[in-house]
Amino acid sequence: MNRVPGFVCIGLSIDGCDYLPLLADIYIPQLMIAGVGDRFIAPVSGCRKLHDSVSSKDKTFLLMGKENGFSEDYTHARVINSRSASVDVWPLIGQWLVSRVESVPGV
Repeated sequence: MNRVPGFVCIGLSIDGCDYLPLLADIYIPQLMIAGVGDRFIAPVSGCRKLHDSVSSKDKTFLLMGKENGFSEDYTHARVINSRSASVDVWPLIGQWLVSRVESVPGV
């Protein structure tokens, strides 16, 4: 059984560790994307729970669906691997990354 050094893990994952509480130790910028149409692999409720568990002050949650102005209710695969994602999603990821690089001194 794999364990995270220095942590007592109990519970939910295949290796017996509940990683959710460990997310509180993450402070780096986070971009989390959830597809409205993803009901099985990474449902919105689970993605939101992960987002809310991270301690970073710089975190962004994007809900990719028609209700938020996107061209479709994205599924797990289509949120990255589709023509519409190349228009809707990829530019947002690029903008998010560039805005963080621009804020780093000396870069």
